[in-house]
Amino acid sequence: MKNGFDFTTATILQWELDAIHEALIEQEISMSDHAVEAARQDHIPLVKLLETVLVGIATSKDLLNNALDRVPGINFEYRLEDQRLIRVKVA
Repeated sequence: MKNGFDFTTATILQWELDAIHEALIEQEISMSDHAVEAARQDHIPLVKLLETVLVGIATSKDLLNNALDRVPGINFEYRLEDQRLIRVKVA
């Protein structure tokens, strides 16, 4: 992404979401092997992962050097047609 993230705050900023959506539309977002394999194992079409980022709810931001050692980025949640809730991180 061109502008990255603002890791000085846990607040999800509108410009971050705009940049993520622009990167998605411009096909500048790639899926990790982990995400592809997890989706395959759970029988989730890959397009649903992209849909989660595009129309899902941005729920939280993992900051750099967080206590849980999570990859920094913004987490999105989306409910599938079968009512499963999925979470996708844009890092």
